[in-house]
Amino acid sequence: PYGALVAVAAREGSPVSVGLERGDVIYSVNGRDAETLDILKRVIEALRPGDPVVLHVERQGVLHFLTFEIQ
Repeated sequence: PYGALVAVAAREGSPVSVGLERGDVIYSVNGRDAETLDILKRVIEALRPGDPVVLHVERQGVLHFLTFEIQ
């Protein structure tokens, strides 16, 4: 599968911290595949405050779902 590699993650406790870590691979956002950075950016830009978000990510070979709400 294709995904977006997280090169830099926000510091824990910062307003944009959602639990991503450097080296994570984002495979989807709310069920939409993140096959390219352009697709990932479009999906994220369409989100509004209050929208729920589910990220499907791989971290060190293990798949995870990260959930949060857009602030």
